[in-house]
Amino acid sequence: MTCVFFVLFLTAAGCGGSDTSEGDLNAQTPPVEAVADAESLDPTSGEVDIFTVTQAEDGCAVSGPTEVPAGQTYYFIVKNPSPLPADLYVSRLTDGKTFSDLLEPQTSPGAYYPKPSWVVYAKSEPVQAREFTRGSELADDERVEAFSVDPGLHAIYTYIGQKLWFCAPFEVT
Repeated sequence: MTCVFFVLFLTAAGCGGSDTSEGDLNAQTPPVEAVADAESLDPTSGEVDIFTVTQAEDGCAVSGPTEVPAGQTYYFIVKNPSPLPADLYVSRLTDGKTFSDLLEPQTSPGAYYPKPSWVVYAKSEPVQAREFTRGSELADDERVEAFSVDPGLHAIYTYIGQKLWFCAPFEVT
């Protein structure tokens, strides 16, 4: 199913070919879906920051920290009530670029455009165990993904139903 969606994404985005110099959104391997280890994600332990990304028909929202320390893996709970799969992206903005710079090329909310060269995907980390709890199990419309991030400004965004939604920035210090 993921491969089929990936092929559809390439076709819908109009970005076939293998040349990554133009900043194609899929130039690097996109994040993988995962389910997380309950012990490593216990928010009551105070040891881990968790981001919650909620996908809506007309955008996405994030709850979680706006600044986190470097050198850790961070977990993202993705809530997606839509029947369409939502790909989560976490990227570092380089060359002094801001979240506003990332929004600027969009011609309308949700409009796709190719990934600029100054956007660098964060490394997706495999999540080790089968369960995740934070007092209860994940809902049917939730999944967990993990990313390791380098210092700098990052953006959280989703791609769903041929729409590119920018959710929120966060700083890694």
